[in-house]
Amino acid sequence: MKKIFAIISAAAVVLLCASCGKDDKTESAQATLQVLSGAGETIPAGGGSIRIEFDAPDELLAWSRRPWLSATVDGNAVVLEAGSNDSIESRYSELTVYSGDLECTLTIQQMGKSTKYVEDPRIVPTVSVAEDYTVSISVKADSEAGDYFIAAVSRDQVTASGAGDDVSLFLSLNSKAEMLRSGKTLYSGDRDMSLGVYERGLYYLFIIGWDGESPSYTYACEPFGILYTYDRWIGTWSATDAAGGSSIWKVTGKTKDADFIVTGIGGSDYPVKATFDSASGNLVIASQNGLGETTMEGETFNVVLLPVTDGYYTNKIGETLMTAVLGDDKVSATVTGNSSYTGFAFFYFQGSTPYAWEGEKAFPVKMSRAD
Repeated sequence: MKKIFAIISAAAVVLLCASCGKDDKTESAQATLQVLSGAGETIPAGGGSIRIEFDAPDELLAWSRRPWLSATVDGNAVVLEAGSNDSIESRYSELTVYSGDLECTLTIQQMGKSTKYVEDPRIVPTVSVAEDYTVSISVKADSEAGDYFIAAVSRDQVTASGAGDDVSLFLSLNSKAEMLRSGKTLYSGDRDMSLGVYERGLYYLFIIGWDGESPSYTYACEPFGILYTYDRWIGTWSATDAAGGSSIWKVTGKTKDADFIVTGIGGSDYPVKATFDSASGNLVIASQNGLGETTMEGETFNVVLLPVTDGYYTNKIGETLMTAVLGDDKVSATVTGNSSYTGFAFFYFQGSTPYAWEGEKAFPVKMSRAD
């Protein structure tokens, strides 16, 4: 299991515009002060300022409900400032802004402070993933380990940085009390359980321990490492084959019948299916047909991806053709051919007969992130 340092912050961004205005003739005729920019920003835990601009026909007046948040008018904008928030929980203040008969009330959030964690040897998780992606976990916890939550967290709630064994995660979680109120279960001692089905690359698995109300340690445990590697493949790559040919490969995530779809291979737009090898973290592409059709001189041909050895193709559909291995930096990769294959090519078939091809692309192919 990789050693992970995680930073857990308070609740996610909440910014509500509950705007109202003075009555004209009916309630439906209320006038609302419109926000132009800055409404989605939050103030960091360490303190700072944000600027919110309004479509204001008259001079602005601004009032903050909480003393920790100051509001200063600057032309058609309000500048909000706050000092350090030493709680692990976010704090909120209503901001009311007037311009003539127009009025708007916003809820402003300042994030809670971050806490740094390390693995605790008193609690040891073992995780397995079945073929249907069902995740099971067995936790062995020392009697002194205290309470802990087990959480499967969706990828959009996690940001990751670093590479290899030096990975930092930034995870938005509520306080212990808020997690309990939301229905999450607090465990202690040994625990065996099934977490349900979580598709590869879409979730991270965490164990978060607590000392009183504050988090004390966390695990981002297997299959975290595999999930993280899967996620690293998705995106845009610049590829250069051994003969100097360049192309842009675009890797998208899981579909109904493939772990990845790769387009742009060898400069083509054909949607090539790829498999994720969960044991190694490699991206694997087999020779395959059914990639589409193309028309030449009035004739229709089926597109097939096949291995090539010194200009000669091998028609073995379903055999491993190439394997892409991530570099240690996770932003580069090397693609090598299976067996004695020197390259690959797209061929145009009618029935079992190839009539044309796009030319051999030579192994190895060097890849680097282009996004």
